[in-house]
Amino acid sequence: AKISGYVRKWNADIGDSVTENQTLAELYVPEMDIELKQKEAAVRQASAQVRQAQAAILAAQAQTERAKSQYERLEKIGKGGMLDQENVEEARLGYKAAQAALEKVRADVTAAEAQVEVAGAGRDYAKTMLQYARVQSPFRGVVTQRNVTTGEFVLPAGTGGKGQPLFVVDQIDPVRVFVNVPGADALWVRDGDPVSLRLQGAGGELYTGKVKRNARALDPQARTLRTEIDV
Repeated sequence: AKISGYVRKWNADIGDSVTENQTLAELYVPEMDIELKQKEAAVRQASAQVRQAQAAILAAQAQTERAKSQYERLEKIGKGGMLDQENVEEARLGYKAAQAALEKVRADVTAAEAQVEVAGAGRDYAKTMLQYARVQSPFRGVVTQRNVTTGEFVLPAGTGGKGQPLFVVDQIDPVRVFVNVPGADALWVRDGDPVSLRLQGAGGELYTGKVKRNARALDPQARTLRTEIDV
């Protein structure tokens, strides 16, 4: 396991053939379920703040246009001598204040959008961690050990747990056979050469394969060539 949790169910037992990425067991991690819901709620809240800030932009833009229109109108009146300069200056400052408020609202939108990204990253992290609640087979093979039962609490490796795998899966296709070829015959070994094997305990059945690789040097003590054969 990559995370700690309770075994909700197991889907494979000793002797079962499994495929790559097949789910062998499912863990129940209640605190991670709650955390994911909290992260998703945070994303929704941040998205709502973006919409709210965007709506505020429209109001600020309208206020800026109104202040600008008022300032330009009073400025023309002031130039004609029909309005004192103090009122014109007050209108100009109101227009500047409206412009500053509009920039602030735009900055609020940028900050809210950044908050959405932060909340989204937190949600994605929680989702990724929760995916580890599905213990999967790393390759195609046969289950040779099952060390879990329903309801059992498991810990990831290196955290002081039982220190044993939940399942053991053996890959039997291909099987890699190691042969120490006597030095007198080592000269004839080439990668890719066809091989016929009779294995002890296999009832005399003949297996065929190919040389995958060899050490290209003799063991200095045994005077044999380490050879790997895929069957």
